[in-house]
Amino acid sequence: MEKYYFKTSKILAEGYYQDGNMKILKGSFANKEVLSSFPDSLLKIRSQLINNGVLIEKGDKLVFSQDYLCSSPSQASALINASTSNGLLAWKDSSGRTLKSRLRELE
Repeated sequence: MEKYYFKTSKILAEGYYQDGNMKILKGSFANKEVLSSFPDSLLKIRSQLINNGVLIEKGDKLVFSQDYLCSSPSQASALINASTSNGLLAWKDSSGRTLKSRLRELE
């Protein structure tokens, strides 16, 4: 199974894509500050993850204390980035190819 990466200037997260789901790996970082474009439905999930100790504050970031399975690459990237995000474009392999392009190659 190929590992994918979500990178910004502030954070790095790693995960695996399988059957439409995205697993965010333990040790991945997430933005602490929530942006105004972050949907309420995901804000609720994020709050639950913090309350349940899955997301833990670490300085100016949050870190995943365990693997977390999301229903889509976009849900995963949005939870990490704390804003709306197209996961098919945000997640990239070690060569920098997007998940979208990798899925096209596998068709």
